Amino acid sequence: MSELTEASGAGDPAGDAVRHRVVEEGLATLTPQARAAVVLRHYYGYDYAEIASFLQTSPGNVGSLLSRAHADLRLQLAVGSDADPADSPTEFRIPAAGLSGDRRPDR
Repeated sequence: MSELTEASGAGDPAGDAVRHRVVEEGLATLTPQARAAVVLRHYYGYDYAEIASFLQTSPGNVGSLLSRAHADLRLQLAVGSDADPADSPTEFRIPAAGLSGDRRPDR
């Protein structure tokens, strides 16, 4: 989950607990497939091809799932903080380039 909270200034235990709760609540509102894609990508570091294999879909569909899920999460997090969604952090955005690289924990 570090990617989801790194840009939010992690380090404050109370703030970390609140961020964790807010992210968990946001994830709970996603469809099961979108939630799985987000968790596999950001919690476990799988690439689009691996996620596509797990979800039995195409890598392109994984990109679409993640894009919509990130937009939904940004909106929910902005609403929860009374901030303008257009000003919300971009830590949920996944660049089109640079999707390779294994950031999964050691197994």
